[in-house]
Amino acid sequence: LGFRSSLDKTMTLMIALADTMFVCDNMVMGGDAKFVKKHCPTAMRSLPSIIQSEIRKLPALMEKRENTYASYKEHALDDKNFHHIVCQSIIENVIPTSKANKVLNEWNNPRHEAFAPRNLFSGFNAFTEVCKETPIVTLPERLGKLEMICDATLDPQKVIRGVGFSMN
Repeated sequence: LGFRSSLDKTMTLMIALADTMFVCDNMVMGGDAKFVKKHCPTAMRSLPSIIQSEIRKLPALMEKRENTYASYKEHALDDKNFHHIVCQSIIENVIPTSKANKVLNEWNNPRHEAFAPRNLFSGFNAFTEVCKETPIVTLPERLGKLEMICDATLDPQKVIRGVGFSMN
């Protein structure tokens, strides 16, 4: 859970929550769910109920994430299809082209034994390992795009950027 405000009221109140949370000292925030409110006389009075409301969303978000990862673990992935995901991730700016070889190396030689199975979850984690080396400010957005690519891998009828995604 992240919270931002300003004493001089030059910034909006913002609450964000995520399993990958980012709050920078320049007040940039990133997360899965965000609540933004202008400063007004009732803003601080309503804050406890807003925070409670946002916290109540966490179990559903966590369950959705667990279900997503379980689906990724069940989806077998070969090298050809993983290479397709790498190409799509470059197009969608998940990783810069310069990091593609590192992602492929992480896929071929995972540094964690848990990611040795050849499935979509291992592929997802090959990206997240390499994304640790990229600017953290854009990490939530880039990981969101990666999840869209992985979800489209599970369901080829899903659309990315208005174009159907198929690995056939």
